[in-house]
Amino acid sequence: MRSGIIYQILVLMYSYQCNNSLQEQKIDFFCILVNQTQMHINLRSIKEVDFDFIYNVTKAAMQSYVELTWGSWVENEQRLWIYASIDLSTHRIIQFEGKDVGCLAIEYYPSHIQLTKLYLLPDFQRCGIGTFILRQLITEAKEKEKHLQLRVLAVNPARKLYEREGFIIQAQINERIYMKYGG
Repeated sequence: MRSGIIYQILVLMYSYQCNNSLQEQKIDFFCILVNQTQMHINLRSIKEVDFDFIYNVTKAAMQSYVELTWGSWVENEQRLWIYASIDLSTHRIIQFEGKDVGCLAIEYYPSHIQLTKLYLLPDFQRCGIGTFILRQLITEAKEKEKHLQLRVLAVNPARKLYEREGFIIQAQINERIYMKYGG
């Protein structure tokens, strides 16, 4: 069985600083403290019935950046492209307190881990969910002594998150920036 962040659901431990006291909690998948509120973040496997949700999350998260980059979002073309990119073995639905709020896709290679998608619905962006997932992936990459790689559209402000978390730019090819974490 493949090991990785999405397969270690029941054994993940996370320590966090809260009110100047170090606390350790056993968690279902993720449990974080943001603005003094405990949030439960889970990943679940996807099924074909989730394809519409993944499309809608992708559209909500990426449409404006696609339009800035290429001039338009052509609904039928985007739907076909997004549906074709979905892989049941690599994609997960991100849940926040039991509600589907985003999608994640991770691919494991001998030399590196590739973060392919980390999309959240707009109401769940900038509240710590993406940062926490990214940090867990960084931890996993370090433990496996692998690089964590991703690509981001140059106009996407998520690039700032990646840079803040220690990713460095490896290349920029036209509208895409290729980034890597780890030596």
